[in-house]
Amino acid sequence: MPRITGKQRHRSNHPAESTYEYWKRSLVIPYLDSIINSLEVRFAEENTPLFVLSKLHPAQMQKMTTENLKQTCESIAQFYDLPNIKNEIKLWQQLWHDRLNVTNLTVIDVLKEINSFFPETEKALKILIALPCTTCTVERSFSSLRRLKTCLRSTMA
Repeated sequence: MPRITGKQRHRSNHPAESTYEYWKRSLVIPYLDSIINSLEVRFAEENTPLFVLSKLHPAQMQKMTTENLKQTCESIAQFYDLPNIKNEIKLWQQLWHDRLNVTNLTVIDVLKEINSFFPETEKALKILIALPCTTCTVERSFSSLRRLKTCLRSTMA
């Protein structure tokens, strides 16, 4: 059962009739709320241009209609300031339209086959390569930095 003391300073216990209900209110529901909140932030409407760059991959393009691809390019052009990508996209789609086995290609393989006719598309694909999939690598580097930057390392002695 939750403990109830006379000198509790920060907040009172959650009202509950059983231990199951107490732990549900104090741990499970806040944990699920934080997961839902982080998913909403990650997939918010303002982050969609970040994920739209992956649709320039030939495997994704073959599944899209021309009109949908134009809308995608408009959002990319607006967000990344690549105004000429709208002109290149029709040729880019025709280049990859009849090729087979594009599902096995990585973005780096696609960049190797790109030529000087698609400079804006090349910039967009380079941005796609630079985007991290998750924030785990950043968080991992900060936690390892704590081990490297200790008080003893910072002193002159």
